[in-house]
Amino acid sequence: MTKPVALVDLEGVLFPEMWPFIAAAIGDRNLEITTREVSDYPSLMAQRLELLRTNDVRLSDVEDIVSGMSCLPGALNFIDALKSFAEVTIVTDSFSPMNTHALEALSVSRVFTNHFAADFQGFATECFYWHRGQGKARVYDFISQSATPTLAIGDGLNDLDMLHRADLGVLYNPSDITLKAAGDVTVLRDLKEVLKSFSECVTTHAPKQQTKTIR
Repeated sequence: MTKPVALVDLEGVLFPEMWPFIAAAIGDRNLEITTREVSDYPSLMAQRLELLRTNDVRLSDVEDIVSGMSCLPGALNFIDALKSFAEVTIVTDSFSPMNTHALEALSVSRVFTNHFAADFQGFATECFYWHRGQGKARVYDFISQSATPTLAIGDGLNDLDMLHRADLGVLYNPSDITLKAAGDVTVLRDLKEVLKSFSECVTTHAPKQQTKTIR
């Protein structure tokens, strides 16, 4: 029997948002700008890479900064418990190798992540997006159709399409803006409650065992 698939966002669910932490470490508040101010994500990322270069911050420096961060409270226990009944897949719009520290802490074997390219000086120069601009819902093109139910959790606007396509999608601790745009989706604010809901969903979808009649 194929295990259910659990699609899990990284930042905001398991790990803090990285760019505000990087901005504080570097001392450049322009790196705190998000899609609220620059709605086009590739344009925002191009701006961030230029700011890193302006501040003489190489990709290895960014990795060092992020290595000083820790997973959010309860995240490791949540992932360990989720692994016991589902195939956990991290689905993130963050970038490798910037997110290497976070992913190593979580010990998840399957990850969909964006990637940075670097020049010979070590500066991040280009972004490669795993979903090719089609959004996180593209992950469904890569998972087994026999994996039921499909579980998903995320906290942002960029997670909503992925959540709506799941058998159980949970919007976790969202901002007011995301909550208003969410529509009909389960909203939870505690990882223990998310785990309980996921477990109940799997139990509900479990095939019933046939009872043999002895003659």
